[in-house]
Amino acid sequence: MPRRKSAPLFSDIEDKLEIASGPDEDGWYNAHCPAHSDEHPSLGVKEDADTGELVVNCRTGCTRASILTALGAEAPRTDAPKRKTKAPTKRPRGGKLVEVYEYRTPEGVPVALKKRYALPDGGKYFTWADPQNAETNELPSGVKEKDLPLYNADKVRERREATVFLVEGEKATNALEAAYGALGVCLPGGAAAKIQPEQLEVLHGRKVILWPDNDEPGRSLMRGLEGALKDIAEETLTISPNVLPRGDAFDYVQDKHTAKELKAEIENAPKRPVLVEVLDGYEVTVPDAGDTVRFSFLNTESKPGKIDADILVVRTSTGIPYSTRQNLQSSSSREGFVRQLGRHYGEDAQAWSRIVDAAYREVQAAQREKDPSEWVFAPVPASGTYLVKPIVA
Repeated sequence: MPRRKSAPLFSDIEDKLEIASGPDEDGWYNAHCPAHSDEHPSLGVKEDADTGELVVNCRTGCTRASILTALGAEAPRTDAPKRKTKAPTKRPRGGKLVEVYEYRTPEGVPVALKKRYALPDGGKYFTWADPQNAETNELPSGVKEKDLPLYNADKVRERREATVFLVEGEKATNALEAAYGALGVCLPGGAAAKIQPEQLEVLHGRKVILWPDNDEPGRSLMRGLEGALKDIAEETLTISPNVLPRGDAFDYVQDKHTAKELKAEIENAPKRPVLVEVLDGYEVTVPDAGDTVRFSFLNTESKPGKIDADILVVRTSTGIPYSTRQNLQSSSSREGFVRQLGRHYGEDAQAWSRIVDAAYREVQAAQREKDPSEWVFAPVPASGTYLVKPIVA
C-alpha cells in the first residue's frame, strides 16, 4: 500500500505565497490565491501550531488540492490510511503571556484555554491549552478547534434578552463588555477559519450585530456569518464604526467613544438597499458587511420580458468599478454577472448573488410602479424611429 505523503510545511511554501497582510490574532495571513485570478486577496493561510503544516482556506471556494497544485506542492493522498502517530507539539516561541481566554460550552463547562503571548518586537501569537492543565500548549485530547463553542457562549445563554455583538477576536469582545456592558462573542479560529454552523446555534432567535475589522478579511468573514445566520438569528445588522484601517471594536473603545455614540452607529447603520431615481435610470446602494456597493443602472429600456440597462458597480471600500450591460429579467444573464463580479473583485460569488438580487429587486419594483401616463414617444434622430422612454421630473 502506498505511503501517505504529509502535507507541505508552511516554512517550505511561505516564499511562494503572495502575502498581503497578517498575521492576525489567530496566526492567519491574507494572501492572493494562486488557484484563481485574485486581484483582491481572498486566501487565508497559516502554520499549523502542532505540526508546522500549511493550512489554507480560499474564501471564493478553491479546493485545497488546487491551491497546493498552483503552488507547486503536492497535496497529501487521501486514499491511504493515516498513520496513527502523534503530531509533535510545537513549543511556544518565547514572549510574555499577557492574557488567557477561557472557552466554555453554553452550559458553562470549560473546554479550552486560549493563551495570548506578546513578543518583544510588538508581534503576538496564540496557543491552545487544556483547561485542566494550563501549562500545556495544545487542546485537550480529542478536541479540535472547529468543534469549540463561540467565545462567551455561556454568557449568551445567561443573558437571554441581550443583543449580541459578533466581533473578530476575544480582545475586542472583552473591551465591549468592559466599556459598555455589551455582550460580545467571537469565533475561536479567527477571520480566515471556516465557519461552522453548529457554533452559531447558540445565537438562535437572537438579535446579532456584526462588527467586522476594518479590512477585507474582516468584511469577508462577516459576509459569511451574515449568510450563515440567516436561518438562525432573529435579526442581523452590520455596523462599521470609524476606526483606522485594520482597526476593530477594541480600537473603537480605545478611542474613548461613548455608549451614546455606539448607539448612534447602530441606529444610523444602513439596514436595507436605497434606490434613487436619476436621469435615464436609477442608483441603488446596497449595504454589505459594513461596506456598501453602489449600482448605477443607466440607459434603461423596458420591453416585454426585458429590462436592459448599462450597469456600473463600485464597491465603496475599494473604489474599484466594474461595468457591463445586462437584462435584469434574465436569470442566466444574472448568474453570469454574479460570476463576473466574483472574479473581478476576488470575492465569494455567493455574497455577490445576494447583493445583485437586492439591487435588481429595487429596480424591478421601481419599473413596475411607473405610471403609464409618464411615458411618451421621443424621436431617435439616427433612425427616425421612436423609442419609449420615461419622463423623470
